[in-house]
Amino acid sequence: MSRKEQDALVAYFNSFKLSKRMTTFEQLSDGKALMEVMSSIDPTHFKHITNRGLGISSPNGSSDNWVLRMNTLKRLYRLLLSFPLLPPHPQSLSLSTYLEPQFSSIAKTPTASEGAEGLLQICRLCLVVAVWGPRNEKVISKIQRLKEEHMAELMKSIEIVMSTLPADEETQEDRMSPLKAAPDISPPQLGIRAERDKLLQENDNLREQCQKLKTEIEGLTSTVEDVKVERDDALDHLSRSSKPASGLRTSQTSATTEVISLRADLARADDAVARSRGELDKQIGLVNELTKTVEDLKLQAAAAAKLRDQLDEYRHTAERLQKSENVIEKYKKKLEESAGLRRELRSLEEDNSALMNSNASLEAELKKALTTKGLLDSYRERTETQEKRMGEQAEEITNLTHQLELAQDQLDDLGREYEREQEELILQQEQLKEIELGAAPDLKRKTSVKGTKSTLDDELGVLDEEIDAGRLATKTGLRLRIRALQRELAQVKEGGSDDQRASAPEKLLDDAYNARDRYQAQYLVAHRDRLKLQATIEQLKSNKGGKDAETSAAAESLTDGILEKRSVDVPERSMQLESEVNTLKERSQKTDADAGGFEEAQRSYEAQIEKLQQELLQTRQNTAAIEKRYKLEQQLMLSAWHEVGSRTVRDLMAQAETRRSQPKPLPVSWLGRQRRVQDDATFAL
Repeated sequence: MSRKEQDALVAYFNSFKLSKRMTTFEQLSDGKALMEVMSSIDPTHFKHITNRGLGISSPNGSSDNWVLRMNTLKRLYRLLLSFPLLPPHPQSLSLSTYLEPQFSSIAKTPTASEGAEGLLQICRLCLVVAVWGPRNEKVISKIQRLKEEHMAELMKSIEIVMSTLPADEETQEDRMSPLKAAPDISPPQLGIRAERDKLLQENDNLREQCQKLKTEIEGLTSTVEDVKVERDDALDHLSRSSKPASGLRTSQTSATTEVISLRADLARADDAVARSRGELDKQIGLVNELTKTVEDLKLQAAAAAKLRDQLDEYRHTAERLQKSENVIEKYKKKLEESAGLRRELRSLEEDNSALMNSNASLEAELKKALTTKGLLDSYRERTETQEKRMGEQAEEITNLTHQLELAQDQLDDLGREYEREQEELILQQEQLKEIELGAAPDLKRKTSVKGTKSTLDDELGVLDEEIDAGRLATKTGLRLRIRALQRELAQVKEGGSDDQRASAPEKLLDDAYNARDRYQAQYLVAHRDRLKLQATIEQLKSNKGGKDAETSAAAESLTDGILEKRSVDVPERSMQLESEVNTLKERSQKTDADAGGFEEAQRSYEAQIEKLQQELLQTRQNTAAIEKRYKLEQQLMLSAWHEVGSRTVRDLMAQAETRRSQPKPLPVSWLGRQRRVQDDATFAL
């Protein structure tokens, strides 16, 4: 208890519209301000307090009577404990471990430590009921308008009240157990509350009636005392007036009249005393009856409290037994589940170890595959370079084959030319023989020997002219003509073959044209040589007739040397080209073999990599399935724990509701009985 808390509570109660503003904390001990505040919060629940506690004021100053203040505080305290609160909070404050305050100390001496502590307790309960009640928005707004230190102290007060509320531990399984020992014979919640309110109301009414009767008895006793005093005075006066006096004979008549009036007053006073005594006896009898009924009700309440305590004890023992049985069953189930979970855990650990081993092996193989991947990359680069080389070599081979074909064609042309030269040589030998025999024809050519070019058509034209002129009538001339016609026919056939080749690719056509031009140039060179030889032969014949044999032999030897040289060069060249072709073929075969080996190695490595990737994917799928299973089990466990927690919360709320619905039993302990005896003694006074 601190002065700051008292100031904060005074400021809080002054925030409401009170009939009289409070300046000190002790002014709250009469209960008027507290009742005004609670009636403004919930006028339906606290309406009988407002009607009886605030509207009645006796002319004798009974509002200042400490008994009335005590009764008002008691009623307020009981209604605060029975006030229903909102669901998140306890249903009511009847479960609080607060001891019942000393109402007599609060009403008599609110400045004392015991009275101030009890008043502070009641103010805290009023604050908690206002904050946790259904209309707490206005109360919270009023608290927020206060100072910060007052708000802090009010929060501490609320926390103190919250700390006194017990925590329930009953579960739904225990409540719904079929093995409950004692059935619930207590009346339902609404009936208990109505009966309790009715009993409290009757007790309060009886106390008020008793207090009223006491005040009336006090008034009647005071009137009786006054009447007795008046009667004694009248008797004294009568006795004094009845004595003989010499000087009063004259006033005898007045004295007699006065005595008569006094006797009449005395008779009336006696009647009034008799009536008051009768009424007093009636009231005393009524008070005795009421006290008897109160005692009977107290005895019945004590017996009911004892029976309820015994019933609660029996119920608690049955619940504890049921709880122990349920706990044993739960532990059995948990042991069975834990055994199954251990087996599953062992199997999962074995699977995990196997998967870890397989994962490690796969990682090692993956590392190996990564190392082999570099080799594969190098092999791929090498294969690409080899493929490029093979492509280049294939191009070279095609070029060389083409060149070989051209060389073969050239060789064939040279062979044909060689044959033709042989034929010409034979013809020339025959002509030489004919010249030697004296039948040398006049073979004059129209073409010059030096610096002129002649073609086959020109020669054929010369031959035609000679035939037309009748110059060649010899056998050699006919042979030459036949040979020329055969050559022309061969050239015509070659032209037909060229026409057929025209349908080939352009490259081959160009090569054929180039070869033809080259062969024609070679043929022209050979023809010139032959013409030169013929010219030299004719010159030798014209200059030196005696040396015809030598010149012919020299010419023959010269032509034979030229032809032999050409015939020797052509086979050597063809052999060289064939050897180059063979070497190129061997290289191409080697490159094909190397490429095949590289392809096989690459395929094997790719197959191994695919296998490792499949195994890695399978292990990942297995691990994902295991993780999914773990997550599902975890979700199931969390949902089960959440369901158990929600059940426990619902059970606790239901248990709190049932306990709040039951009336608070009277104290059975020695200290409680002593307090009750003291309260009864003070009430009887």
